[in-house]
Parts: sequence; C-alpha cells; structure tokens
Amino acid sequence: MTSPKHAIGTPDFYGVFTEDLIKSCLKADKGDQAILKSFEIKDFTNKGDNYMCAVTGVHVDYEFEGRDHKAKYVAKLNKPTNHDDTRLIVKDLYEQEKNFYTDIGPTLSRELKEVGHEPLRFARVPYVHSKDGVYVIFMEDLRERGFTMHDRRKGLDDAHVLLVIKEFARLHASSVLLQKRSKKPILESHPYLYDGFMQDELPYCTYRIIMGEIVGGTALVAEKTGGYDQVVRHVKEVFQPKCFAIIRDLLRSQPPFQVVTHGDCWTNNILFRYNESSIPEEVAMVDFQLSRGSSPMNDINYLFYSSTTGDSRRKNMSRYLRDYYSTFQKVILDAGFEMDFTFEEMEKEFDRQRYFGFYMGLVVCSVILREDGDGFPLDSLDNSNVQEVFNESGKKLATLSDNDTVLSRRILDIFDEMQEWGVV
Repeated sequence: MTSPKHAIGTPDFYGVFTEDLIKSCLKADKGDQAILKSFEIKDFTNKGDNYMCAVTGVHVDYEFEGRDHKAKYVAKLNKPTNHDDTRLIVKDLYEQEKNFYTDIGPTLSRELKEVGHEPLRFARVPYVHSKDGVYVIFMEDLRERGFTMHDRRKGLDDAHVLLVIKEFARLHASSVLLQKRSKKPILESHPYLYDGFMQDELPYCTYRIIMGEIVGGTALVAEKTGGYDQVVRHVKEVFQPKCFAIIRDLLRSQPPFQVVTHGDCWTNNILFRYNESSIPEEVAMVDFQLSRGSSPMNDINYLFYSSTTGDSRRKNMSRYLRDYYSTFQKVILDAGFEMDFTFEEMEKEFDRQRYFGFYMGLVVCSVILREDGDGFPLDSLDNSNVQEVFNESGKKLATLSDNDTVLSRRILDIFDEMQEWGVV
C-alpha cells in the first residue's frame, strides 16, 4: 500500500489515521472483501467551525471484487490537551455521540418507520474507534449527497428554520413513541441520556468557570454599548456565579416534557441540501455529543437564540411553535396515541425554558460569531490558567464587537429580549 497523504500543515495528532485504523473502518463499511489501496486526509473545515473535537475528511481508494472503488468519510476525533477536565469531558462527549449513532438514533428511526414516517435524518456511522485515549467517529460524508453548512454568521431565515424545527419535532416525538411502547421513561431505558450537565455536581469542575467567563464577556459588550445596567448586573450577580445550577435545573425535565434532545442545536450542527434555486429542501442533523433526555423546548430555545436574529424571533416565534407542534402531533396521532400536552401547555414550557435559551444564546453567539475563531480557546488551556484564558477571551470579545455589528447586534438582541420578558 502507498503511504497515506497528508496536506501541508496537518496537525501531528492526525497520526492516529493509521493503515490499520482505515482498514478497520473500510471492513466495517464495505465488508471483508474490501482491500485498502491508499487513503488521504483532506481538511475542509475552517477555524471556528469546531471546538471540542477536530473534524476532517478521509478519502479512500479500495478494491472490491477485482474493481477499483472510492469512499469518502468525515472523521471526528479528539485533540490532545493539557487540561484534565477537557480530556474528561471529551471522553464523555465521545461516548454520548457513539451511543446516539449506534443505539438510540437507530432505535428512534425504527419507531418512525413503523408508523409510516421517514427515518431521522442524520449521518450514517459505519465505524467508531476508542483505544488508549484516542476517539474517532467515522461517518458518511454528507457533502456527497449535496448537504452543506449554512454561514454561521447569518441568522437562519424562514425556509431554514421551518425545516429544522420539523426535524427536531420528529426526533422528539419518536422518543415519546418509544416511551409509550416500552412503558418506561427514556432516562430509565437509556440511562446514559442523563448526562454530566444534569448531575448535582458537574464532573468537569473548571467548566463552571468557563461557563461563567464566557457569558461574562457578553456583559462587557453590553456595558460598552450602554443602556443595559440591569441586565449587566443580572449577568454578573446571577448568571456568572450560578450558571451551572441554573442550566442543570432547566435540563432536568418531567413528563410529559421529557424526550431525547439533540442538545447542541446551533447552525453548524445542522446541514442543508438546496435545490437549483438555492432554496433549502432537506435538513440533516450532526453532532450528538450533548444528546440527552430533557425538555424538547430546550432544543427549540437553543436553536432560536443561537441561530436566528432578534427580528426573526419577534416576527415568527408563534408560527414556528405552531409548525413544530403540528409536526410532533402528526407523528403521535399516526401511531394511534393521543398527545400528552396541548399547544398552550407547550407554549408555557417554552416560556419556562426561555432562560435556557437566553443563556445558551449568549454563550454560543459570543463564540461562533467571532470572526477570529477564538471564542472557545481550549488549545490554550492547562490545569492552572482556565480563568485567565477565558477572562482574556471575554475582554477581546468586547473589543471585537466595537467593529462587528453582526456580533454585537446578536448579543444585544438577546439582552433586549431578557428585559422585555422581565428576566431582569
């Protein structure tokens, strides 16, 4: 076999892509008769697209039954770190995502197919690897089916949002079907869906600091802008010191609002396929590292406040919720069951979880909208400098916002809505 090809500047940790690893993936995907001839690592993401893990392309040439073939995979792998808590959380995130792709995701798709609905739209995963602290997930390259990412600095418009909320409604409703058929709560039948951020004590203790410092940076943006004294005080006195407890309590849900959620539903984790007129026609979900058993309205709030503009939310929120509910309801009714909650009850749950949307919106927007891609500087962390690194990142956020109206406007829109809704 020829040596693997690596582009100039490829990170050293890409050395995990050995001949044996690629052979294992190829065998799992194509069968024992597939013979590896060569492979090439081809990066395709930009700085700021990924934070906890690295994502790259793996192009494979192989022989099968005497004929030459090609295969393309997207590989998600952990990056080396000197920070103990990051090493721990990445391991847990890998296990959570592996469990989704190999267990709960396919199970929920079967629930949908049994009632005449299409399976959930997420990438096929032929092989996962975990050994000696190295974690790799090989998944189909959805670009081969025409899927692509939306620009993360642009808020999702109507056409995009409607596709996404309907797919999330199908995800959530399918887990209700599973619970009704098994007569078991989802956290009992799949206990791994009770994740670290729902536990009494956060297993990654320094992430309390990180969560607080990130949202603290958004308060600096509001301070420089002026007119946000109350909301800045609230962030500093409530959000920063109590952020983990607030998020933990909102993630813990009770029936009927307890479903399998995506958990990290912002723009980059949702891919779209477009028609010839550049109109989105199909959506696919990726990145299930934070999938958990929680309220469906956590996903919806997270999506709205991380990936839409304030103007879009004000104009369309009610309609979006109606479309979500009707899609959810159709799945349940087609299975011969009754809905466990009314639209009005769902609206109340959405409003109860809006605080989660505010918080995650501030965190995600302050990270993903930065043009420098340095909003989540994990590569700079060791066990002694967490507060310093993220405090400096927050100060830089405030400086960047001076000349970046997209960044500042999205953050300030959330502060405006916090005030409108009486949060502060």
